Amino acid sequence: MLRKVKIFALIVCSALILTGCPPPCSSYVKVNYGEIPDSILNLIPYSDGERVSFQHSNGLVVNYSISRTEEESVEIEEWSCYEVNHKVIKAFLTPDYPIFQISLYITKFDSTYYDYSIGVGSSSVNIPVNTTPWSVDNLFDSVEVNDVLYTNVFKLKAYSYWDESENQIYLDSIYFNFETGILQLIMSNNETYRLCN
Repeated sequence: MLRKVKIFALIVCSALILTGCPPPCSSYVKVNYGEIPDSILNLIPYSDGERVSFQHSNGLVVNYSISRTEEESVEIEEWSCYEVNHKVIKAFLTPDYPIFQISLYITKFDSTYYDYSIGVGSSSVNIPVNTTPWSVDNLFDSVEVNDVLYTNVFKLKAYSYWDESENQIYLDSIYFNFETGILQLIMSNNETYRLCN
């Protein structure tokens, strides 16, 4: 009797294991959400070959060269047998001084959702794309940076990929608007990098 119970339990467990995993995909359904419209492309206000400068709070001016690319990212979804193509717009701001690189990414995940992020060293900031002005915290009508008044400015808190120890300096927050781009970076030690005009 005990032997029959063990065999029955083995059969039930085997059936559960085998039915719990979907069979491997023999072919994939290709999903492409199309091109990123110009209205979204223009949210990265930097052009390939352009230069931009930021002044550190101690007076040092750091010049950045800009390179901009458009790529396609492919994601294989094994559980649904989909091959999803995402369009990705990238802009890299490379400094002429040994300091952090700045990267901007817009990814089209489906027909309506875009992810816009800015990376500074090991920190990142998500930029609100499909929002109304009154639905975002820390949106200012105007902010003055280096004697220039900018309108519709976001102040956004960064998050870090690494341990934020006392000995490490990382991005704390950023001032940003869609017309100009990065206006000011505030670091964890309260040092700043302000856009030079």
